[in-house]
Amino acid sequence: MVFEILYKDFGAEEINISIIRIFWALLIIVFGIFLGRIGKKVLKQGALKAGLDKVMKASFIELLFTVIQWTIYIIFFNFALEALKIPALTSWIVSSLKIVPALVGSLLLIILGFAIATYLKNIIKESKIDGWQILSNTLFYFIFYVFVVFALKMTLLNFDSATVDAIIVVLTTIIAVAIAYWHVSK
Repeated sequence: MVFEILYKDFGAEEINISIIRIFWALLIIVFGIFLGRIGKKVLKQGALKAGLDKVMKASFIELLFTVIQWTIYIIFFNFALEALKIPALTSWIVSSLKIVPALVGSLLLIILGFAIATYLKNIIKESKIDGWQILSNTLFYFIFYVFVVFALKMTLLNFDSATVDAIIVVLTTIIAVAIAYWHVSK
């Protein structure tokens, strides 16, 4: 009876196309899960060969790779929703899922910025030039700030540039006042 109602409302051809779309979406999800798991294993093996476990804690490496794995899952879930071609369902879910890769990219930018800033700070520290403490701290905070700004711009990619710039100026002012207050109260 249900099939007859669907047949009258949609027609047999549309039902067949819908079944094919559902099957295709399920295949995309299964492929995404497979790719996420394999990707995490390959990244772990690469990290062990590169010796990252000597530089970072294993729990941090596991967290980073888990975030990447779930990003792959979400991206393929997004592809599956688009393959279904149901505008009422996919439009708001797809738009909300686009933020996840931007957040992961921003997280990676912040980690990279912190690593570069720390590396350069240590190089200046080892050089023992006059005023190395001030120079190394200034360089560290400047490089880290630049990477955080790029990360914010990546995260807020869906907003217009004037709004993003205003958010960055406000956050910069708040952080500058907090740092100044911290130095004065010390």
